[in-house]
Amino acid sequence: MIGKGTPKTEEHLINQIKRRNHDTANFALFIGAGASANSGVKLAKEMIDEWRLQLYKQAHSKKSLEDWLSEQEWFSDQEEYSLLFEEVYDQAPQRRNYIEDCIKEASPSWGYIYLANILANNYFNVVFTPNFDDLLNEACFLYTNCRPIVCAHDSAVSSIRVTLKRQKIIKLHGDFLYDNIKNTRIETENLEKNMRDKFSQCAHEYGLVVIGYGGNDRSIMDNLEILLRTDGCFPHGVYWCLRKDGKVSRSLARFLERPRVYKVEIEGFDDFMAKLHDGLGLTLPDIVKNPYQATTDKLNKFTEQRPANKIIQRDIVNLTNQVNMIKEKFSHAEPSQESLVPYRFLGISALNNGEIEKAIDNLENAIKQEPKDYFIQLILGYAYIIANQLEESRAIAQRLKTTSPPNYYALRYASALYRFFDVNESLHLRDLQLEIAKNDEQKVSSLVSKANDLIKLEKYGEALSLIEAASKINPKDPVVTLNKALCLKKIGRFKEVETQLREILLSMEDHYYKAGIYALINDKNNMIVSFKQAIMQNRAAAIVAGFVDPAFDEYKQDPEFKKLLSLELTEKPEKK
Repeated sequence: MIGKGTPKTEEHLINQIKRRNHDTANFALFIGAGASANSGVKLAKEMIDEWRLQLYKQAHSKKSLEDWLSEQEWFSDQEEYSLLFEEVYDQAPQRRNYIEDCIKEASPSWGYIYLANILANNYFNVVFTPNFDDLLNEACFLYTNCRPIVCAHDSAVSSIRVTLKRQKIIKLHGDFLYDNIKNTRIETENLEKNMRDKFSQCAHEYGLVVIGYGGNDRSIMDNLEILLRTDGCFPHGVYWCLRKDGKVSRSLARFLERPRVYKVEIEGFDDFMAKLHDGLGLTLPDIVKNPYQATTDKLNKFTEQRPANKIIQRDIVNLTNQVNMIKEKFSHAEPSQESLVPYRFLGISALNNGEIEKAIDNLENAIKQEPKDYFIQLILGYAYIIANQLEESRAIAQRLKTTSPPNYYALRYASALYRFFDVNESLHLRDLQLEIAKNDEQKVSSLVSKANDLIKLEKYGEALSLIEAASKINPKDPVVTLNKALCLKKIGRFKEVETQLREILLSMEDHYYKAGIYALINDKNNMIVSFKQAIMQNRAAAIVAGFVDPAFDEYKQDPEFKKLLSLELTEKPEKK
């Protein structure tokens, strides 16, 4: 049996965890080595058995193993693990290497996957552990969007606020990556002051749920005893989860008899976390419940811009080839299976490679998958324009325009397409954009875009007024300065900003805007170089902007510039 403490059921504990105040957790979690049993981590019992046999062989005793063990002072001692670890491995680096070897094949079990999602949903936001493994943090990164703070140093823990909403994993005895891990009796006898203080802070804010821990660290148990006797600590109680067939040390048995301490019988860590996850009404993230779809979604967002680096370009081409092979396998599949093809990725990749027909085919399928993906509708509209399918592009612009309720980005993309067919309609949509702009960035973008439409209509005075309004919102925005220079050049006042433009060039990293500045200062050679780099990064946006951007008006008939606009690049991504 597991002791004489006040028993509570799993269902009772799950209800206590569930009854949080809004999104604020009521409990901190303490997980011990038992939680990692199904994750491929060598258990303390397995280590002890290994070390017993090793020391027995080194002793060259003629007695049986059982008789020899019975004569050893450390045999079956509550601190046998720590005593043997120090006996077998003399130095801290040797012990660290051993720990690293014990966990190198470990991977998060189902219990850790459930726990990671429980953390991501703020049912716990502080986890204490004496474990050296990184399984919980790994599960968070692999299967959720939760990115906990991991603290394995006594000095670093002092700066962490336990009430901070971001999840925290506090390793009481350090981490296997560092030489100062604590795993011998002397090393674990006392928690460092900052760890004790953080434990105390946590105890004043939360109750405590303990799982997978046998209570064999005197330093931890002594602190728990002190805190339990302190007024205001563990306001929601301490719930200690123990396996139904588990053995309890004398110190833990005494602790379980304290007021406000409750024992909870469980089948094991994975089993309880599954029940807790289900009892909280949570569903697993897509990466677990629908991994193929999650991979598809990730690929679809993988490359909206093409890096200038040729090695990255080559690897994107290789990735595209692999994805196209997958697409071929799904070409005759059921519609539900075809949804797993990352058409968004394939469409943008084809457009960046100048394969317009392939791009249109893939982007049309991408919109069927995600009808409300306004960005893909814009890119498809651009592809139609490049393919001289203007009516198809106009239809997309109309669809974006009539989005209900009005969406800032839908209107922005609609107006960008309408600039090819009806500048007055584009201006009207810019006004609607301004009405629903939620922040300064959106307001500035709308003002500058409307100014560009007015420049196309040769209404330079109105355009300059809008740019001045944008400059008041964000006077340091280089794009605002660039457009102001464009307007001033049209009315013969370019000298006022030429020096400022040349200064911006020194820090400007965006190749497209650099090309625009070079165009305005009449540096054709550098304009061509920068525009070519812009196309290699984001061919669709750069080329279409090149058709309508008044900054390049003087070069629209230039043979080299026209060659770039027609996608006839001399350098294409290397294929392997």
